[in-house]
Amino acid sequence: MLNVKFNFSVLSGEKAFVLNLDPSEGVQQGILNELKHGFFYEHETSTFMLNVMRDGDTAIDIGANIGFFSTLLGSLAGKTGKILAIEANPHNAERAADHLRLNGINGTVLAVGVGDSGGGALWIAASDGDSNGRLVPESEMTELPRDALRVSVTTLDDILPKNLTTTRIKIVKIDIEGWEYEALLGGRTLFTYYDIDYFIIEFHDKVKWHRIRALMREHGYETYLFNGEGNMPFYVPAYADIKPLAMINILFAKPKTIEKDFREVLANNFAGDFNRVVDRARAIVAHHLGPAGVRATGLSSP
Repeated sequence: MLNVKFNFSVLSGEKAFVLNLDPSEGVQQGILNELKHGFFYEHETSTFMLNVMRDGDTAIDIGANIGFFSTLLGSLAGKTGKILAIEANPHNAERAADHLRLNGINGTVLAVGVGDSGGGALWIAASDGDSNGRLVPESEMTELPRDALRVSVTTLDDILPKNLTTTRIKIVKIDIEGWEYEALLGGRTLFTYYDIDYFIIEFHDKVKWHRIRALMREHGYETYLFNGEGNMPFYVPAYADIKPLAMINILFAKPKTIEKDFREVLANNFAGDFNRVVDRARAIVAHHLGPAGVRATGLSSP
C-alpha cells in the first residue's frame, strides 16, 4: 500500500489530500499511472471539479469506488461542505470511508446500490478487484461468479432526504457501469426538489444514453464535453450524436450555470479581461459547432 499525497492550486489557494493506494488493483493502478505523468485520475473530469467546486459546496458521488473523486471534492468543499458517497461494493465503500476520515472530510459513505426501485431487494454485484463492479438482477444471473457479492438496492429518492440537509448541490457524479439511467429514474427528486448545477455521467450503453440525454434536456440540462485544458466545456447541440471510442464522462448543465462559473475561471486565466475570454469562447464553440452552438451556450458579454 502506497501513501500518496496530491497537491494542487485553486482560486481559493493551495489544497491537498492523501490516498492509500494498492498498485495491484485496477483503478488504483490507473490513479498512480496518471499521477506519474503529471495528471490527475480522469484528468478532464478532475480539472473541471477543480474549477467549479468551492468551499461550502455539496456533492454526491454515485459509484464512488475507493473514493478518489469523493476525496477530491471533499478537499475542495472544505470543513463547511458535504460529500455523500454511494458505493455498492462494500470493500470499496470501506476504503472510500477510510479516505474521507484520513483527510478530515465532512462526508458520508453508503454501502448500497441504487436503481429505479428499492424495497430492500437483493441484487448481485459482480466484482473485479476494485473496478468494473456492476449490478445485475438475480433473475438475469445465469451463472454466479465466484467473487460475486450480494448487496441491497434502494433509490436515490429514498437515500437523499435521509442524508442531506441542503437542497443546493454543486455536482452529482454517476458512474455505475451501465446503471446510470436506472439511478436517475429512481431519483426524480434530483430534478423536482434539489437545485443541482452539474451532472457528470459516464457513457456506457448507447440506447440508455439517448434516454439519459432526453431526460436531462426535459429538465433544462444541456450536454457538454469537457475541455482538456480545463476551460469552457464544449456544448453539444441536441441534434449532434456522441460516439465515443471509449467510455467517457459527459457533463450536463444549464447554459447560464456554465457562463456564471467559467466567467470567474476564464477571467482569472486571462488577467481579468472577460470580454476577450467570451470572444475566445465564442470562437472555439463556433469552430466546433457553428453559429447555432454559440447561440445555444447563452454566452454574453457583461
